[in-house]
Amino acid sequence: MTIVADYRRLGERLNAIFESPKVVSLYFPAPAPDETFRDEFGFVFLEDGSVGPFYVSMEGILQTLWERYPAPGEYCGQSARLLRGFTEGDLADRALALGVYNALSASLFRATSFKAPDRSASSGLEDIQAGTTVGMVGYFCPLVDKLVERGCQVQILEKSPERV
Repeated sequence: MTIVADYRRLGERLNAIFESPKVVSLYFPAPAPDETFRDEFGFVFLEDGSVGPFYVSMEGILQTLWERYPAPGEYCGQSARLLRGFTEGDLADRALALGVYNALSASLFRATSFKAPDRSASSGLEDIQAGTTVGMVGYFCPLVDKLVERGCQVQILEKSPERV
């Protein structure tokens, strides 16, 4: 069993619990000539109002999604079909499947009246001392900037080094 197979299985269980809610719309950010330095998200909208974000700024995901779904705002389809992208598709299919999974998770939170705790004003960086070395998988510019401002050394493992 792989993690994507586990996600698909869990997503399919949620999908069954919620009686296969329809995906009523998709959102993709507008494509740009050079996607190298963008960090963008797409969104999946379910008929119950739940929304699921997913990352689109990697290896041609955004371009592929626009080619497959040229009118994303008008898309309407079964969530189960998109969940199959976890194990039956390419990277763009997996990204979209993750959006459906996240939207189904939001449906679960709604159905159980889950209330997230209040967001702390703390960024979590307060305890990191100047001179500390922090490792990251993937480059996230706003966080790197904050760490460098605090005097930290940042080591980044990034598949596309030109982003750093």
